Amino acid sequence: MENEQPTPQQVEQFFFFPCAVYRASLPEFLPAASEVLSEHLANMPTADEIYPINQTGGLYDTRIQGLMDYIGNTSWLILNEQGFNMDVFNCTISELWGQRFYKHGQHIEHTHNMGAQISGFYFVEVPENSSRPLIFDPRPAKKQINLYENDINQVTYGSTQINFNIREGDILFLNSWLGHGFSPNASDGEFRFIHFNVGIVPAPNIPAMPTEPVPAAEVI
Repeated sequence: MENEQPTPQQVEQFFFFPCAVYRASLPEFLPAASEVLSEHLANMPTADEIYPINQTGGLYDTRIQGLMDYIGNTSWLILNEQGFNMDVFNCTISELWGQRFYKHGQHIEHTHNMGAQISGFYFVEVPENSSRPLIFDPRPAKKQINLYENDINQVTYGSTQINFNIREGDILFLNSWLGHGFSPNASDGEFRFIHFNVGIVPAPNIPAMPTEPVPAAEVI
């Protein structure tokens, strides 16, 4: 008698250690963000043949205070929703800078350290056929033994990277340990965005932490 093969309905499926990316549309911050970013880019070098990108210094400016407040508050909510005890922390924007990609400008895969918990981008100018943000699978063991995909245009468990079709005024948030980058700008126009990293600082009046060891989460 042949062994019966289990059907998908008979097999329980669990997803652990997820990687989340968050997107929102915030066109209300575009006028001020564009003004501040343009001022900082005005005296930057023109396109370099090998590295056709510019990166500004800090963009901390009261004209984009609303955007900065949104970034800090949303980062706190994301970490809290992910299960971290944010009652003992406040979020602070540790880095906030502008980037400009001329034609063929791109950014290879990288992560952020130096205490960063949340990273993200606010997109100011997005010409047609310009760069797309890329999110990379952070699991090194899976990369080592990965198989061919049925269709690389579909988002599946086997995907090695994801790209986003973004518009001006969009904002993306992700955990800073998640590898990200940008595809080459195929447009003759400039691709501009504000990049940010968010860290944490102890909150005032921190409640006492538990003294007993906490067991690992259990699957029932």
